[in-house]
Amino acid sequence: MAVEEAFKKFDTQNRNIASYRTLKEAFDAKRHPDVVNGRKIPDEILVDFLEIFEIHHNTYNNNNRTD
Repeated sequence: MAVEEAFKKFDTQNRNIASYRTLKEAFDAKRHPDVVNGRKIPDEILVDFLEIFEIHHNTYNNNNRTD
């Protein structure tokens, strides 16, 4: 899955954790269409990007519950 592959690139220590700092340093949103058009700033795009991981995490964990 694309989200998992992207996360692996940010999980620099292979601990299933990607720090905000690592993500912010690696993620360049300057050429994102919403930044180019002045609708959003790069940090807003980063937050949108992080929400994708959160949604994936919540969906995966809810679908694989063992209770």
